Order: sequence, then structure tokens, then C-alpha cells
Amino acid sequence: MATYNLEGLDQLGEFGEGTLGSFLATFGVLAVFFVILLAIAIVVLWVFSSIGIMNLAKKHDIPNPWLAFIPIGRSYIVGKLGFEVYDKENKNATTFVWITLGLGAASFLLGNSDGDLNRLVSFAKLFFESWAFYNMFKALKPKNSIVYTVFTVITDTLLGGVFLYLMKPNGTEESQVEEATIVAENVETTNDNKKETKKTTEKSKLNFCPNCGAKLSKDTKFCPECGKKVN
Repeated sequence: MATYNLEGLDQLGEFGEGTLGSFLATFGVLAVFFVILLAIAIVVLWVFSSIGIMNLAKKHDIPNPWLAFIPIGRSYIVGKLGFEVYDKENKNATTFVWITLGLGAASFLLGNSDGDLNRLVSFAKLFFESWAFYNMFKALKPKNSIVYTVFTVITDTLLGGVFLYLMKPNGTEESQVEEATIVAENVETTNDNKKETKKTTEKSKLNFCPNCGAKLSKDTKFCPECGKKVN
């Protein structure tokens, strides 16, 4: 009967087990590192997103703009900006604000519960908040409003506030109006200055008759009043 030496196979098995264990341990450490890094990135984005929303709310004198840092308050501020400030022609703007607020509160209360109701509320909240952001982007950066809105939807509106934070003040329609007004005022002032200069130049061309004191133009050779030769 043949006999087999299994000592080498036992050592190979021990080697494989050790290598696999080392790999899993290393992978586990990297996974934890990336999870921590991702969590930090999300927190940083949330802060800048909230600051962007808050600054825009301050600009339009919306009460308690700091609510942008609170989940439910954020839904309220976004609704106010998107529907009442940047969609003034919408007759149902106030209603949409309260719907957005209600959906934000419902989503917060339901938390991460697994159920059809939570998914429905989350979808509705994302829809109304993304709509509000679109209205803001359409007014502030009309050329890129669709792109901004797409990324806002993909990130569950997180990047929406970040985009608002990164937008320069001269990109707003209010600033454009102010800039146009300033340009118009400067043009008007320039025209007025030109008129004054022209009047001054015309006056400088006048002379006076040394005999009777009558006003004479620069090229006049004889005084029209007394007839004396002046040039």
C-alpha cells in the first residue's frame, strides 16, 4: 500500500492561511481609512454647502439664515430661496416652500428606516429641493444651470449649496443690474462733462470790444455795436 508524505502540504496550507490573513488585515485597515476619509469629506462639503445657502439667504434678508446648517431648516431656506426669491412668477411659491419644509421634516423623522414610505418621502424631498436649486442656478448661472442641477440631484443636493458657495457675486442677476446701472450713470456723467466742456470752449472763443464792451466772437473783425475794428 502506497504512503504519502503530507508534511509539505500542511506547510503550504499554513503559508496560504497566513498570507490571506495578512491581506485581509491590510485591506481592512485601508477600508477603515477610506471610510473615515469619506466621512470627513462629506462633513466638509456639508459645511461649505450650508455656508453657501446661508450667505445667499442673508443677501435676500431671509430670517434666521443659520437654519441652513440644520437638516429641517435647510429644506426651509432652500424652499424660500428657490420658490419665493428666484421664482417670483410662481403663484404657488409659498405652498411649495411649506411642502419642501414638510418633506424635509418627514425625511428627518423617518431617518434611515427601510420602507416604501421613507423612499417615497426621500424621493419627493429630493425632487422639490432640486427644483428649488434649479431656479437659483437658472437665475445666477443660466448657462450651466442644467449641469449644476444634475450634480445636485446625484449628490442628494449636497453639491447644490457648494455651487452657491463657489459662485462669484458678479454672477448674480442683481449684480448684473447694478453693474449696468453704474455703466449707464458713468456714460451719462461723461456726456454731461462733454457738454460742459463744449460750453466752456464756446465761451472761451468770445471776446469783448475794447471800445463799447460788447461780446464778440473770436473771428469778428469789427464790433457789431459800435463798428470799431477789433482785430
